[in-house]
Amino acid sequence: MLNNLIVREKSDLQEGESFNPEMTHQIFGERLECDCRYDIIKEMKELNFRPFGTLKSGHAHEFVIYHVDQSADNFDEFIKYHERMEPFLIYFIDGSSFITLDENWSFYIFSPEKRYGLVGFLTVYAFYAFPEHVRPRISQALILPPFRGMGHATRLLEAVYDDFVPLPKVVDITVEEPSVEFQRLRDFLDCKRCLQLNEYTPSCPKRRRTSVVASAVTLNPASEKLKLCRKQAYRVYDILRLFLLPRTNTEAETKYKNALRERTKIIYRVSLLIHHHFTPNSVSLG
Repeated sequence: MLNNLIVREKSDLQEGESFNPEMTHQIFGERLECDCRYDIIKEMKELNFRPFGTLKSGHAHEFVIYHVDQSADNFDEFIKYHERMEPFLIYFIDGSSFITLDENWSFYIFSPEKRYGLVGFLTVYAFYAFPEHVRPRISQALILPPFRGMGHATRLLEAVYDDFVPLPKVVDITVEEPSVEFQRLRDFLDCKRCLQLNEYTPSCPKRRRTSVVASAVTLNPASEKLKLCRKQAYRVYDILRLFLLPRTNTEAETKYKNALRERTKIIYRVSLLIHHHFTPNSVSLG
């Protein structure tokens, strides 16, 4: 409602005479919609909103995870919802970009259980692996700032593991250019999973393992059962090897440091050789 108030003195603000205009179409047009009605419609849509995909599990603090892929009945509607989610990536992830949807994408949406909203999401792309396997790669993972520090990202990653690790056709699970924070989370969760495997830490009780060499016999069962890629398997092995070494055994710590130093030298030499081989007119390394 538009009111005109005649104000001659201060008291007229409360008790002054007012009048309504007879014509407003010359300013607002012929079909001005009621803002209040729009708000009500928007509110009703929000109250009736239901998450897309399949409910995976509940979580602490009354949060839930939904999994969405192209098999979902309402995937066409989810595409529009996804277009509204993607801009958050630009705000919070350096070097992020939008994706082109196809049948190989999977989405994990984290939201409150009672009144659904966006807390965070994670995307996975299933790459082909010879001969008839797939190699899922985590492409994007984001938890909005108000919900960080509550373990939500860990639960999202666990949901991915719960879905893909049991599948025989999955070779391993990789991550596309993980941030420092996500790599730390991944290391923690993978170490936790490995400690639950007898094949990964065989025969020796915790805090008494002094071996500094990661053998294929040790790494292969973990890679196969937990679907760790080779690089991540070595990384987790190094972390657990240091964690389980007795702190009073200086000889074992020295062997550990020497083993890491030698591996670093080998990796550096190999990278130099590759650079020398593929760089035209390169100077000999001597």
